[in-house]
Amino acid sequence: MCNSLDDPYGRAYAAVRSYLGARPVYDFLGAPEHLGLNSRPGGHGATEEDWNAIFDFANQVLPGKPGTRRFDVVPPREDTP
Repeated sequence: MCNSLDDPYGRAYAAVRSYLGARPVYDFLGAPEHLGLNSRPGGHGATEEDWNAIFDFANQVLPGKPGTRRFDVVPPREDTP
């Protein structure tokens, strides 16, 4: 999931809750690495940073390339309105 922390249309907190709710399911299925969350500052709309995160995630999951970005970092509650 790619999410912006200041999006007036999409609630960052709801995205975090969705990610946290889905995590046990992915763990149960033995595929926790197939679920990821990327949060960035800024407003609505996909940015170059979002696309880079999507491609980084796909590279880590599909061909199993090592990556430098983590997709299991949950932003603090005060940063997710």
